[in-house]
Amino acid sequence: MNKILFNVCLILVLFFSTRTKASELSTNWGENICGARLSITLTNEIVKRGTAITFIARIENTSTNDIEFLEESPRSDFSVFLIAQSGVSYKVSPERKRVTEHHFIKRIEGKKTSVWLVPLTIGENIELGDYGFQVTRRFIGSEGTQCELVSNITRLNLLK
Repeated sequence: MNKILFNVCLILVLFFSTRTKASELSTNWGENICGARLSITLTNEIVKRGTAITFIARIENTSTNDIEFLEESPRSDFSVFLIAQSGVSYKVSPERKRVTEHHFIKRIEGKKTSVWLVPLTIGENIELGDYGFQVTRRFIGSEGTQCELVSNITRLNLLK
């Protein structure tokens, strides 16, 4: 009986200790801008040039009002930059197409977080080395204002 009670207690402790809100999954956030903030995580920090990687983007609406994003494709909705130690910045995400009927509006309600998995290939034209990896994303704030989120910076090592 004691063994069963112990196992039940252990399961409950494990269950409640692993339950987290989406905003707690990532502790490195960019600045809070227009009531929202952006955090990124790389699935792999050591990358071969020319191969596909994925980053996880989380946008938390810290306000009580809804915010909206014009969406086409995660690859072009997020602007991705590699920042060399020299300060030189390379934009490695594709350019967004002009607004067409293929876009739609994504809404994040107040106090909610949305998550995107974004595939990306870093081209052969980027020099090998250590970089800062940073992402930006534009959105429409609660008052109809255009805002741009800037993520935290994470490290990326680009190899041959």
